[in-house]
Amino acid sequence: MIRGEMMAATAPLEWAPESRWRSPALLPEAGRILVTPHGDAAFVVDSRQIVLVDATSGDVRWSAPYPEGTPRTDLTTTSVDGRIVIAAQIDQHLAWWDVESGRSEGVDLPDGSSAGLRGDAPVIVADDGTTAGRVRQGRIETVDLPQGAVALAGRADGLITAASGTGWWHLSVGQAAGAPRPWEIPGGATSLSVVSYLGGSIVTMLPAATGTNSPIVVFADRDDDVRFSWLGEGIFEDRSAPWHPSPSQRWGILGRTLIDLDHGRTTDLGRWSTHLVSADRALGEIAGQKVLTGPSIPLGAVQENESFPEDLTEAGALVRAQVSDSEVAYLLPPRD
Repeated sequence: MIRGEMMAATAPLEWAPESRWRSPALLPEAGRILVTPHGDAAFVVDSRQIVLVDATSGDVRWSAPYPEGTPRTDLTTTSVDGRIVIAAQIDQHLAWWDVESGRSEGVDLPDGSSAGLRGDAPVIVADDGTTAGRVRQGRIETVDLPQGAVALAGRADGLITAASGTGWWHLSVGQAAGAPRPWEIPGGATSLSVVSYLGGSIVTMLPAATGTNSPIVVFADRDDDVRFSWLGEGIFEDRSAPWHPSPSQRWGILGRTLIDLDHGRTTDLGRWSTHLVSADRALGEIAGQKVLTGPSIPLGAVQENESFPEDLTEAGALVRAQVSDSEVAYLLPPRD
């Protein structure tokens, strides 16, 4: 890492332009920088090495080869066989690296299948949506999905959370699924639309109440069951609104509606369109003006040339910038 370099772009407002450290050239197609639960930073450099660094000092904890091929997911912290790992899908291969040692392992995925990395553990979903799988001791073990069910997330206990409009399942390899457990839906509705899985919660929408507006219903995926958490108002231009989750796993933006799991609330962002979502804020656009917001940040304009923090650590903000023909990552400390 290069220490004490001035950022080659306009620093975000809250952070100083002189970096603690700068990364080598990144591999842009490998996706966003990852901050691990321990506060380290992981990224892929253009020599196809994944690197884990101490976010405060920039000291390299370990580096390891990153497989050849086209990345299908960002780097994500998850667990395999009870170990915390950093994982990514590259072509039809799921690769993972032990977060402590950097030891690399992986498994080839069936043609057309994809790895979901939203829960405690990877879930492997077949291209036709008929089966879901978990990784165990270097192999994929599969379970049949009930008709109409979507596999949402793998769990640390080895189960797979799946859901449909009428209910949910905790699926176990080697056991028949059975009938769905019904949702605890307020107001007597009998079905809903599943949006996503985020931070141990299932985000759903009820049928439209007026026009394209649809109540948001959030459920907690608990050890033994799935229970109703809270209900909020969803405002949409149309019901196929794009979903942009935060890497913090605590909030996201569905179309123009900010969904805040920690505070149990939704916020209408108006004529907003999303560009990028980070740990605590989102960069978007309203009527041609760049703006940012977040669960604890009111809507505000952004200078046209101002950089945007990709993620946060206790040491500061990780910010990506162009240097010559390459992208690099800077760790910027807070301004004094």
